[in-house]
Amino acid sequence: VDSNGNEEWNQTYGGSQGLSEEFASSTGYSIKQTSDNGYILTGRASFCKDNNEIKPLELCAESEENIRINAFVILKIDDLGQQIWITSYGGQGDGYEESLDGLSIIETYDGYVAAGRRLIQDQYSLILIKTDFNGQIEWERVYPNKTAYSLDISDDGGFIISGRLIE
Repeated sequence: VDSNGNEEWNQTYGGSQGLSEEFASSTGYSIKQTSDNGYILTGRASFCKDNNEIKPLELCAESEENIRINAFVILKIDDLGQQIWITSYGGQGDGYEESLDGLSIIETYDGYVAAGRRLIQDQYSLILIKTDFNGQIEWERVYPNKTAYSLDISDDGGFIISGRLIE
């Protein structure tokens, strides 16, 4: 959308829109323009394990054996909205439901940092993920009993996160 509110382009990601089939049901929560004039997004991709086979939600049979999983997703697009790369985190769901959401993302001098939340077996954790400029995960950190909603870089090169303490 330009400065007058006119749509310049729009793009849908997920399903038949260029992401792999297991990311058919996706939600974006944060987008930022990057130094190369592209954009970086974070959110989640929802799918299920149906008899240990990963499938889009809409292809999963209604069954108690099926496990719904939300993976933390980071997506890099160019200035016209074309996908450059996608990285996902989580989604193992080993016998239990797992929900991860990327809720905020920033560019750093050497890549990107995204913050979000993980819910496994009624336990919330804050997730912090650092990638390089090509989407390769360099490190991840998990902080129990917290969730993140917003992230920024501090003057000392660290990160400041707003969120919620879960007691």
